[in-house]
Amino acid sequence: MKKSTPLILIAIVTLCILISCGNNGTTDEPHSGEFSVSDSQKVVFAIENLKNANSELFSFNHYDSISEGWRLLTGEEWKYIVLKRQNAINLVLWASVGGKKGVIFLPDNFNNSFNFSNISQKSIKPWDDQIRLIDTNTDPTAQNNLTDNQWTALAQQGAIFLPLNLDNEGGYWQTGDTYLSLSTTFIWPARGCNTSAMKLGVRLAMDVKK
Repeated sequence: MKKSTPLILIAIVTLCILISCGNNGTTDEPHSGEFSVSDSQKVVFAIENLKNANSELFSFNHYDSISEGWRLLTGEEWKYIVLKRQNAINLVLWASVGGKKGVIFLPDNFNNSFNFSNISQKSIKPWDDQIRLIDTNTDPTAQNNLTDNQWTALAQQGAIFLPLNLDNEGGYWQTGDTYLSLSTTFIWPARGCNTSAMKLGVRLAMDVKK
């Protein structure tokens, strides 16, 4: 069965029904950091991943509610964040936060006061549509090992963290027939997908008004 935008919207509404909105420190306030998703549009992300009552869906210990203005990004918008925005390669990095592996995305105007191990151009293969490591035997998340307190300070600057699952992989829904695919060896911003049955995470965004 082909995955389509209406099915994804239905899935999001279903998740919202399952969510205990207003509990567990829930907030649908956006992050302060702005991310360019095209030459003319920026977005802010929800504080954490969407999480329902039955499955964590790679959640970082948070329930998010859905209100007016939140949406999924398209594959092209994720491509822009990962590959095309100014200084893109230095604004994406593998990391471990409190022992949880994942990928950190830094906002456009991030003030780098942290001592990060950034992704080196020499360490990746020359792919046009993704970041893929040459060395697949070394865990890149170990190079940026953050405590919970360090992550809190980083999140206050607008960074977002997309966790991986126990298999060191993570998928996040987009509109259309693609999804954001993450692992400890690649960051694939718009991977093809033809089924709505996959259990993927959800990270919502909101357009910044011009």
